[in-house]
Amino acid sequence: MYQKKLIYLLLIIQTALSVFVIGGESMAASAARNLVISLQEKKITELSPEGLTLSFYPAIKNNSDRTYVLASYSYRVLINSQNFFEQQVSPDEEVTIPARQAIGLHFPVKISYQYLTPVLPEGQKQASCLVTGEMYFRNEKNKIEKVPFSFSMEFPVFEFPEITI
Repeated sequence: MYQKKLIYLLLIIQTALSVFVIGGESMAASAARNLVISLQEKKITELSPEGLTLSFYPAIKNNSDRTYVLASYSYRVLINSQNFFEQQVSPDEEVTIPARQAIGLHFPVKISYQYLTPVLPEGQKQASCLVTGEMYFRNEKNKIEKVPFSFSMEFPVFEFPEITI
């Protein structure tokens, strides 16, 4: 039963992730200098009795003379320092970062309260979410460069009263 719920949650989150976020280092030092990520904003959206969406808005600046394309990414979500889920994704649409330009991305993480029970103590009113992973970028010469990322946010955990008739 728990596995079915976890699989369902993963499918929801995969659908919600239209584009992902990039971090600051790479396997080669050049990628760290070429691609610079800065978190512009983070906020809670789509708040409901069932859960909420944590929205991260990073800017990705390409400091190189090469154009980069997001080839794939892998990430994991930790709630209160406990592994919540992991996923590997190849984007449906090409995300291009042109040479000497910057782009903005929206990285939503949908959290369903029903799946938080195993990672939250009873009665906890606040939780933390840490999203970490690696993006793999392909340059014009088809060389793949790995760039790690990490974002975090606190969020409220609501308990809505039960009404009996």
